[in-house]
Amino acid sequence: MPVEMKLQHVPASRGAMWVRQGFRAFALRPLAFMALLFTYTFASLLLFQLPWIGLVALACPPLLALVFMIGTQLALNGRIPTPALFAAPFRVSRAQSFALAKLGVLFLLLSVGVVLLGHWADGGSLVRAMGLMSRQDNPAAQKELAELFVSPQLQFGVLLRFGLIAFLMLLFAHASALVHWGAHGTAKSLFFSTVAVWRNKAAFVVYAATGFLVQMGFSMLTSVLFAIAPQIASLVMLVTSVVLATVFCTSLFFTFVDSFEASITPPAES
Repeated sequence: MPVEMKLQHVPASRGAMWVRQGFRAFALRPLAFMALLFTYTFASLLLFQLPWIGLVALACPPLLALVFMIGTQLALNGRIPTPALFAAPFRVSRAQSFALAKLGVLFLLLSVGVVLLGHWADGGSLVRAMGLMSRQDNPAAQKELAELFVSPQLQFGVLLRFGLIAFLMLLFAHASALVHWGAHGTAKSLFFSTVAVWRNKAAFVVYAATGFLVQMGFSMLTSVLFAIAPQIASLVMLVTSVVLATVFCTSLFFTFVDSFEASITPPAES
């Protein structure tokens, strides 16, 4: 049965709470949530090995966001989210499955635009850095990599990509949730998702700013570690990247249930 939903307004301070709730939800089932992300990443890598078909992986983030929302709801109810949740959105109805597929295609087109924009912004620095990371035994390459990591151009390019993709993930996460729980079509779900974000723009600005500050805090830590112990810094950067990406995904559920009045809303946090 579709859940009746109604747009609602939340105060700006709610944005910081969404980040905090994301960390708390992650702490409930950290391994299970990271397993969801690793499953998606592994499947994406396999798809990328296939010419043209690999582009399907770029259409899957709306599905990933919805799976994390369903998983977060399960974790809050004391259950363990598993990779089997990736099939859950397609067990509802054919119309909803088709709507999710159309959301994926649209996300694919927009994400390609973001990648091209980011490449233009950093002058190809990120691609260069990724190539240097595979040359661990070359001191000159590692020195160039360290210089690239502190380059303002690379940092701006990474932040631009992250910000735009995070914004798309937010819009499409709400849209996919509206398709799944509200049984709305593609256009209607995207429309109400956009309206909800605009209506609560102050909260989402605080949400983005809080997430940015958290990320910058970890970035400063890894920058210091790179100067002291580059090998350890690489490991710390990898682990923190996975944790922060997972926390962002778990926080999406709270942005949705606060933007739409629905019976799936978790218990209020004091």
